[in-house]
Amino acid sequence: MKKTIWVGLTVFLGLSFFSFNAFGGKSRWNADLSKGESEISFDGIGRPSFVHVHGKSSHGLQGTLEDRDNAVSGFGVFSLASLETGISLRDRHMKTCLEVEKYPTSKLMLFPIAFPGSETQSTFRGTLELHGQKGIVNGIVKLRATGNGLRAHFSFPIKLSEFHIVAPSFAKITLQDSVQISVEGNFPTRALSDLAASPTK
Repeated sequence: MKKTIWVGLTVFLGLSFFSFNAFGGKSRWNADLSKGESEISFDGIGRPSFVHVHGKSSHGLQGTLEDRDNAVSGFGVFSLASLETGISLRDRHMKTCLEVEKYPTSKLMLFPIAFPGSETQSTFRGTLELHGQKGIVNGIVKLRATGNGLRAHFSFPIKLSEFHIVAPSFAKITLQDSVQISVEGNFPTRALSDLAASPTK
């Protein structure tokens, strides 16, 4: 009986240690954003009629997220040319204001985000590169471990004027300066020890 209890306790502790290190403890993992599924969207209000303007891109992110000692950091890059609002003429006006031929992408660099367990919701800070300008952004992040991956959602506001962007206008409606950005995705993760053991090509 004592042997059975000891074996059971050993198995329990072993499984607990594995679970703890899957996304907590001293676990270290990497997520290649290009191998996941993601969507970038923005929401703004037009003036003077307060029309809601929504745009999105399912083109997907490039970049990485990485956990080192329970803190997630990394960067994501996406194509501005892939943004769409559902009205082609408005899209052309928007991309003219963004000067997508000159500045085809935008990049978000994250400051470390505490991630001690399998799920967290907190504030975050990062550096956004947009339209040839750099600025600090602050927002809300949700991270959740999902089997062999990570589900992530970032939401933050920006002001177009801070990035030297002329507000797009369409049909006598001009987008207000403040725009809300959302980034959401599911990304496969891989232990950094596995990456280190992989042969280089």
